[in-house]
Amino acid sequence: MTRIHKALIIFLILFSILIIIFSTVQLSANLYQSHLETQREDDWESEVIQLTYLKGHTVGTNSCVGASTLKDVPLSVHYLEDSSGVRAKDACSGVSISINNIKHGIMWVPIFKYFKFETIVPVKFEEFLYRPKGDSILVMWYRIHGRIKVTGKISIYGFCSYKEARHLMVRSVLDHVYTSVRREMDGIK
Repeated sequence: MTRIHKALIIFLILFSILIIIFSTVQLSANLYQSHLETQREDDWESEVIQLTYLKGHTVGTNSCVGASTLKDVPLSVHYLEDSSGVRAKDACSGVSISINNIKHGIMWVPIFKYFKFETIVPVKFEEFLYRPKGDSILVMWYRIHGRIKVTGKISIYGFCSYKEARHLMVRSVLDHVYTSVRREMDGIK
């Protein structure tokens, strides 16, 4: 073997070691540039039913005493160990949305990653808010049903691990789903 062959083999070995290190170990060297494009489609069927109970009547076991709108109700969106939003302190005062699956392309390719992703998140929850009103109790029953579809594509140039590429994708999806649900919750009257 000539010197050029030996130098080329040593270079390829070192280069391979660097790729393996950046792909498996969580290093935040940020030696990459990324471009992300996402689109969101949502379809909602929501309604509010307002009931008034006289004092002395029971309003149910899931009674959450609070405001009469969903603007102050905490919202959190989850996908595996990642989340966005604010978790409620107790079960009856918050809305939690879980994303079951995000379909995506290949993310393990070193140096250049380009993949598309898509998820469809069904949203279905009901929230009862109870508020004293004079000598009676005002019950606001919010029924929110919908579907959110988030699609996108990411291109990454440089040293970016699988974990970091996945984090970029998941963060984008969580933010879109949170924004869509929060907008629906804040807009419903």
